[in-house]
Amino acid sequence: MGRGIVFAFIYGLLISMVIDLYLWDFYSDLVAPALIALVVWIIALYDTRDTIRKYNSALRMNGSPPW
Repeated sequence: MGRGIVFAFIYGLLISMVIDLYLWDFYSDLVAPALIALVVWIIALYDTRDTIRKYNSALRMNGSPPW
């Protein structure tokens, strides 16, 4: 839960930066925050996949949810 909140906060901050730069017509500066947001999104997807694998593995071994 904590990692999800951190990812959401970082992603929201980066998206707000992109929107702010777009509104002020700094189009050349849009690339860096957009790429960082993409990297954070990919890391969040990998973390989600890893957490689901751990959950399913524990569920198969114990027969009940681990948390």
